[in-house]
Amino acid sequence: MTGIKHIVFFIGILLFATLIGMLTALGAGLPLIAVLILLCGMVATMFDFRVGVMLVVLMMPLAATVLMPRQMLGVPGFTPLNAVLVCTLAAAIGAYLIGRRPLPPVAWRLYAPMLLLLALGSYIGSSKVSLIAAHYFIASPTMYTTAKAYYLAELIKPMLILAAVWLLSAAVAQSKQPQRWVALVGVSIVLLPVLVFLAAALSGLSLSEMATPAARTFLNATGLHANELAVVLLPAYTAALFMMPAYRSPAGKLWGLAVMGATVGALLLTFSRAAFLGAILTTFTFFFLRRSYRYIFMGVLVFAVVAVTLPESFVERATQGMGQRGTIGAHNDPLTAGRVGGIWLPLLPEIQRHIVLGDGINSTLWSAPARQGLVREGHPHNAYLRLLKDHGIVGIPLIGYFLLQVWRLYRRLARDETQPPLVRGYFNGMSVALLVFFVQCLSGSRLIFEQLHVFYWLAIGIGLGLEHIQRRQAVQPAAAQPYVPAPAAGYATAAA
Repeated sequence: MTGIKHIVFFIGILLFATLIGMLTALGAGLPLIAVLILLCGMVATMFDFRVGVMLVVLMMPLAATVLMPRQMLGVPGFTPLNAVLVCTLAAAIGAYLIGRRPLPPVAWRLYAPMLLLLALGSYIGSSKVSLIAAHYFIASPTMYTTAKAYYLAELIKPMLILAAVWLLSAAVAQSKQPQRWVALVGVSIVLLPVLVFLAAALSGLSLSEMATPAARTFLNATGLHANELAVVLLPAYTAALFMMPAYRSPAGKLWGLAVMGATVGALLLTFSRAAFLGAILTTFTFFFLRRSYRYIFMGVLVFAVVAVTLPESFVERATQGMGQRGTIGAHNDPLTAGRVGGIWLPLLPEIQRHIVLGDGINSTLWSAPARQGLVREGHPHNAYLRLLKDHGIVGIPLIGYFLLQVWRLYRRLARDETQPPLVRGYFNGMSVALLVFFVQCLSGSRLIFEQLHVFYWLAIGIGLGLEHIQRRQAVQPAAAQPYVPAPAAGYATAAA
């Protein structure tokens, strides 16, 4: 950036800050200020689509929370994130057509199985929306009631996420310092824990009260259930933990510690036993993979200190039901929260009826046990049963292939010595998080990545962009070498 551009940039920042201050003084409020910031970002996106991608990275973790409006101007689906995403996509395509800026190809090894699962599952489920059990509309008044709304929620919305991932890979591929995108993800990680802390502080509950099953709904004020927050936060914590050793400066170490502390604190406040187990597994793996007695000793010390100082409410929640025998499978057994007898067993006959192709995405909503009032939950609380219920045995190889490709992408970049330490640590953490994710799936979540798996998606986008840079660098030296024709046979003989 030249000196003149620096001056223009700082003048623009000063004018923008002055305008925000004036609006605040006039009582404009946060909504108008947020809209103004959004509009400025969209204008900047038209000059460089990477600005829009930056906004998308920051907004995606908050897309399912109360901070993100579900509609604007009375148009359902017209959200700030979707508006920025469409604007960014148009800017990227325009830059390619007008400025001939290259865009990376679509990674079909990841996109094809996902698109096939979404298309087939939504097609099967679209004809059964009218069979959704009535009690779900009481709990969720915005539940889709038509096939069109079902397609928008279960097909179009996931496709927008795929578009965002592709745009992120394009932005990374065109960056001179792609590791800065990993740093940007670190900023986006902090936003969700801050929202969790605010919800906990405003609830007025003590830690012991928060740990009770009846009070765990206090986090619903964020727009997400406690178990859903645990799904989002676990990979964020793991990535922050594995990036910690890569920071060299005191300020960097302080920032890394703050991000890691915020995510683990938010994870604890979910009071999710799957989150507790996931955090323990990832932390243990981190110290074990350091392959240093110093780190192993530190790990043992950390676990010992946490075990002694952790409030009793967390310990009681983590060990709930473990001291009771002979109750697993009962309708309200404490260990599985009644899932064996109350959800899994009633849904097994439904899985057998649609074993090949499944019964459509979110098929629990119109299952016979749900319509009879036997099942009140909207999903089986087990990702493996959910895959069979929604997509049948056909979905197993498709999602298995997708997750295998994601794992290989993460591991390849984690072991790549040409990448900066921060990038290697980031992908090392994400590969560990993906393994722990399979354990987390035993009590909920979904094997097909969705909005809740935003940090896995962001890592995929950054990884694909880095792969494109490597392929481009491998081709350029070969293309730059001059062509030297082989000598003729007669000339070679004469020279000899």
